[in-house]
Amino acid sequence: IMDAAGRTFRGSGIAAGRRIADPLPMLIVPLHRRPGWAGLPWVTLGLLAANVFVFFFLQSGDAAALARAGEFYRSSGLAALEAPAVDAQLRRSGHDDWAEWLQQAPEPMRSETALRMIDSLPALVLAVREEQLIGAGHPEHDSWRSRRAHLQELLDARFAQRHMLHYDAPRVGQLLSSAFLHGDLEHLV
Repeated sequence: IMDAAGRTFRGSGIAAGRRIADPLPMLIVPLHRRPGWAGLPWVTLGLLAANVFVFFFLQSGDAAALARAGEFYRSSGLAALEAPAVDAQLRRSGHDDWAEWLQQAPEPMRSETALRMIDSLPALVLAVREEQLIGAGHPEHDSWRSRRAHLQELLDARFAQRHMLHYDAPRVGQLLSSAFLHGDLEHLV
């Protein structure tokens, strides 16, 4: 091994008890032959094409589906009904800063963010699934259940929702399909 000053050491510097200071970075570019069709990484290009196809064609309607769900969440009164329960659940989970932010955020940002939190934070997902967010003793529980069921249908219309890996209930197909999902263009790139 050679250090930055050009001194050579036998074995690795760490194994020999010496520390090699500031090793020079090495850039390896495979320029041993001219690029051509014979050496093209077809599998890599196929995976890239599959990711682009999934993002631009299959996931293209997800933003509109989420917007429809968000509009229903606000207009149905679910956002106002669930706000105190979301705040309490966030605080119980140790996310006081998120709860404070939600209280200060203007509409529609507040309800859209709350909806995303309820859809993704494990404690909130579980509270909705087990009907603990708005408990059976609440006077609007039955109405909440029916509105929640309709909201869930709107959320499930998203391609990503159906194909992402749900860690609480994983399915074999989702292990593969979730690898092709992307949150936005920056994530794809």
